[in-house]
Amino acid sequence: MWRALGYSEQEINEFIASGTLNAFFIAGRTIGFIGHVLDEKRLDMPMYRHPMDDILYDVQMADEI
Repeated sequence: MWRALGYSEQEINEFIASGTLNAFFIAGRTIGFIGHVLDEKRLDMPMYRHPMDDILYDVQMADEI
């Protein structure tokens, strides 16, 4: 994608090293989250949330690492 836009290999490597690709992931997650909120409002009901007591479990602390 960046090669087609005329960026050099060094510039592309700098983009990757600085975490630029994470922005695309965050944008997608944000759009999905907004969609869930809009669905809650449109349907006038909250999304399904599993009971926490069924999810949490007890893990013993390790003596040493």
